[in-house]
Amino acid sequence: MLVAESVRLYGRHVLWCTAFMLSACAQSPRPAAEPVLLVQAAQAQTDGLRAFARGDHESAARHFEQALRLQQSLDDVPAAAQTHLHLATVALALDQPQAALAHVQSVQALSVLKEAGLQPRLWQLQAQAYLAMNDAVAARRVLVQALADCPNTCAQRGSLLLLQAKLDLAGQQAAQALSNLQMALPLLQSQGQSLEVANVWRVRAGAHLALGQHDLALSAAQSALSQDRALALPEKIAQDWMLLGDIYQQSARQDSAREAFERAQSVAAAARLVKVQTRALERMKRLQ
Repeated sequence: MLVAESVRLYGRHVLWCTAFMLSACAQSPRPAAEPVLLVQAAQAQTDGLRAFARGDHESAARHFEQALRLQQSLDDVPAAAQTHLHLATVALALDQPQAALAHVQSVQALSVLKEAGLQPRLWQLQAQAYLAMNDAVAARRVLVQALADCPNTCAQRGSLLLLQAKLDLAGQQAAQALSNLQMALPLLQSQGQSLEVANVWRVRAGAHLALGQHDLALSAAQSALSQDRALALPEKIAQDWMLLGDIYQQSARQDSAREAFERAQSVAAAARLVKVQTRALERMKRLQ
């Protein structure tokens, strides 16, 4: 009888303890939800990156501007600095180099360069903007300083060498451009920077073309096209076909040139790249 009563009381004790523990678990505090404005800023940043990746630069700019306003309202200086860099990149894609420089200057005013390691990226954007503005003197000044302070271990060195090659080619120094591209290519390949690797091939094609080396130019342009197709970048694909058309034309292969310009026009029309489409149509008319 005593044993039975003990078992009954023990069972009630176990049930009471179990119920207490379940109640305690149910009442334990849940992790605090992330503040709404932080979530909105992060989402705007993500939306901007996705829009840029698919080539919708106008939408990317709108999303990044929204993210920047939220970050500034929260006094999130490091995040705002990164967004200014995104906006500078988008401005260059939209052929707005002055706007790109304004964003670079905004980052410089934030005094976070050393802590965040942003200086090499700023040099790269500055040089790109000056090149787009055909200000070779300013671009060369930036690149001299950047390459001096950015060793082989610097993440941006490959891209800086690529920009130097573009500057060399613009200054009719094709051989020097090829030398800088030769150094840039393995650095960019080792970092998996497929977009910049395609840019190297494109500039290399232009350098070989300037030297009258048509077969080498053709091979480089085809490598750029293959890379850009893999990256699914319509604007770059259209540019590659334009470059191939120029190479064929200068090597007296008019039929191939016409076909290349037609391909450029077709891609540009489908992607609504009005400027490239207009250029392609003009080249086709000249061949008639």
